[in-house]
Amino acid sequence: MFESDTKGNWFRYPRPLMIAHSDPPTFSNCVRQPDTIVDGKMVVSFNGQWQRNRRSAVFGVRILAETGRAIDFTRKMTVVDKGEPFDVVGASVVDKFTYDRSVPNPTSYR
Repeated sequence: MFESDTKGNWFRYPRPLMIAHSDPPTFSNCVRQPDTIVDGKMVVSFNGQWQRNRRSAVFGVRILAETGRAIDFTRKMTVVDKGEPFDVVGASVVDKFTYDRSVPNPTSYR
């Protein structure tokens, strides 16, 4: 997975598997939002709380109804670890997903 910070620096790391049942749960207080149309396709959206390690955030996720593939995942950080790429409370993180293998990876990363 590649991630960039607000200064345009890219970081590369393996994406860990999501565990459906963890203590505390990774996702909680999930609420389905009204379905919308994006680029002519039905999109299902959820909001809730996200937590991993000592970080937490309010999240939103948009998923294509037809395929179940994620479009994007947005987090507004509420608790952070200092020294991480997004270590500011209130910072927003947006994960955008592409399934097009012709999109090149960043050429420079940490």
